[in-house]
Amino acid sequence: MAAEVHRYKVGDIEVTVLSDGFRMVPVNGNYLSNASADDLAKALAAAGQPTDKMKNTYSPIVLTTGGKRVLFDTGNGSAAAAESNNERGTLNAHLAEAGIDRNAIDVVVISHFHADHVNGLLMPDNSKAFPNAEIKVPENEWKFWMDDGEMSRASKGRMTELFANNRRVFGALDRKVTPYAWDKEVVPGVTAVGTRLSTCSPTSATMSRCSRRIRTGTASSIRIRRRPPPPAARSTICWWPKSCRCRAITSRSRRSPGSRSRATVIAWCRRQACRE
Repeated sequence: MAAEVHRYKVGDIEVTVLSDGFRMVPVNGNYLSNASADDLAKALAAAGQPTDKMKNTYSPIVLTTGGKRVLFDTGNGSAAAAESNNERGTLNAHLAEAGIDRNAIDVVVISHFHADHVNGLLMPDNSKAFPNAEIKVPENEWKFWMDDGEMSRASKGRMTELFANNRRVFGALDRKVTPYAWDKEVVPGVTAVGTRLSTCSPTSATMSRCSRRIRTGTASSIRIRRRPPPPAARSTICWWPKSCRCRAITSRSRRSPGSRSRATVIAWCRRQACRE
């Protein structure tokens, strides 16, 4: 399988992680709110990465669950592939490599309304990228970005650009979406869990079997419900070396232009298995 496609199973749910490319972002003393520029440079160097820029990657996920093929977030869109010389906006190409027909996607679940999550709903000609899919969006995000009063009060620059882009994208879809609520099942076996961090009400996708989770968005989670094993057997494998309590924890806090607060990467600590 192509290096940009990774497939595995969690119980009876098949997970396919697909690359939508990346963006190289310059870093400076303002990039992190909870660490110094020197700390960041040391961490990047230790990971064999450039110390003056961060490679921000995009990784939408397809779940096959309950007889449905569900895409979580859509990336930057195919138009961005041409603009960036295929640096990003590559989701559709990698769907094809994975043997997934975009016309066969049954449901698209949007986590929040930043361009790198919603622009992939459209093809370069503004036609539907997933013409047969039901589009599900967080109800709080939809209410905020489609509110004319909120738009009239938006600060010029990043916020007005986001309002314009979201209305462009969803206008091309005739605003035909299904809002979903936090703590409710959004597709079979998957429940949305919100955290108010990156935008008005982001819902990135986290998947779990019992307490083990993976993340596909910026700031909240979607948990797969399964009958839990006895408490002593419940564990989460994480990657963040501090404060691991088998739940979503902040591993990187970056002030994101146009966000109401800090964008957060949800992470889990790999040092040890720990109980919830």
